Amino acid sequence: MYLLLSSEGTTTEFLKATSIKQNSYYLGIPVEFRFYNTDYHFIRSYTKLGAVFNYRVSTSTNIDFTDYRMDVYEKEMAAQVDKPNSFNAMGYACFGLRAGRENGPSLNIELQCPAFVITPDSSSLTKPNTGAGLQITLQFPIGSK
Repeated sequence: MYLLLSSEGTTTEFLKATSIKQNSYYLGIPVEFRFYNTDYHFIRSYTKLGAVFNYRVSTSTNIDFTDYRMDVYEKEMAAQVDKPNSFNAMGYACFGLRAGRENGPSLNIELQCPAFVITPDSSSLTKPNTGAGLQITLQFPIGSK
């Protein structure tokens, strides 16, 4: 891809890049509702509906150029790439299995499908709509009986 470095009069300068990588880090608050499908057993299944509301803490943009001599322009070019919105939100449905004692440590394995973006214009480089995921959680209750 070509990135515009400058344009003045009849002279236009471009830089050639192989990739643009943008990493954003978020702090989120999840809201979840879990519905167990069976009575208590050591292993039980459940469904879950949830959403997560995220605030962007930081973003870094890295550009890989075709020639190392162009690296001096990386900060200038990265500044031209838009950052994602400060807030985004996702909703999801899950099917999960919980293994463990009723009031003791447990292991949860969840398949999130579908997960969908509630705020569709929150990204700058891509336009995500839906997705899927796998989540594995170890829980250790504090103050259990």
